[in-house]
Amino acid sequence: MNDPQPQSDHVILVLGHRSSLKFGIHMISDQCVARVRHAEKLAAELNVRAVMLSGWGMTGDSEAKQMARIWQGGSVPLVLEELSTNTAENATRSLDLIQAMPGVTRVTVVTSAWHMRTPYFFRHYADHGIKVDFRFAPVELTDWPKYLAYELKALHDMRSMGKRAWKEAGHIDCRRSQPPPDVAA
Repeated sequence: MNDPQPQSDHVILVLGHRSSLKFGIHMISDQCVARVRHAEKLAAELNVRAVMLSGWGMTGDSEAKQMARIWQGGSVPLVLEELSTNTAENATRSLDLIQAMPGVTRVTVVTSAWHMRTPYFFRHYADHGIKVDFRFAPVELTDWPKYLAYELKALHDMRSMGKRAWKEAGHIDCRRSQPPPDVAA
């Protein structure tokens, strides 16, 4: 009889991204779809405990639910974090869910190459014994100048946004962000 394999210490975290409202509905962008597809490939290559999909919804379903609907990555458990409204909140709100999975010490964050503020917001994971690496979804992007300009403009607010998100992390309403029982154990 073979001994059961220990559960993985690794989680993939996919950051949501919305397009502008279409017909008054909050929809994920083509870049977000590319992130999900990249995470599917990573989940097939890596031994991961779960894939976490992170992002809110202003109207309609959250980005996390929309990503879950298009997921084609097999039977890896999906954990939905549906409350984050920005990258700083993706980091803080996801950390609570990751910590609810005993033994997780590695997180691979899937985002876009232009998303240069992401490592800043995830730097505190090391304080919790979690190693973070970043993978960028390949995507043809004709709007690089637009996205880079947004990121550069947002650098000014990055520190205050991060501090606010981490400060508020103790007041997270977890009713909509619970890991499934089979992932937490």
